[in-house]
Amino acid sequence: MSITKTPLGKDLTQGERIYLASLAHHDGFPVLQKLFDDACRAATEEVMKVDPASPNYKDVLAAKQANARAIHEFCDAIRKSFNWNVEIGVQEVEKEAAKEEKRRSPN
Repeated sequence: MSITKTPLGKDLTQGERIYLASLAHHDGFPVLQKLFDDACRAATEEVMKVDPASPNYKDVLAAKQANARAIHEFCDAIRKSFNWNVEIGVQEVEKEAAKEEKRRSPN
């Protein structure tokens, strides 16, 4: 099973999901995204650098492709899981706010 099929962190608490959501508003968050992008780009570039004339071309190519694929899948899984957990966290906050509003408003 691929780690990109199922979101990671299904057992995070609501508080942990709120912490994740707050990261998106931190000045360093775009830098973290850039690091993920750079890792994917570098892994892909390594595949492209393999010389077809080299003696072990097929083996080297297969190894570098597997590495690039693993890096891309990892980064994708983290991004998707981040977004999924933030979405669930926001939905819970909204649900609790609606309950609180309903409780406070007269019938």
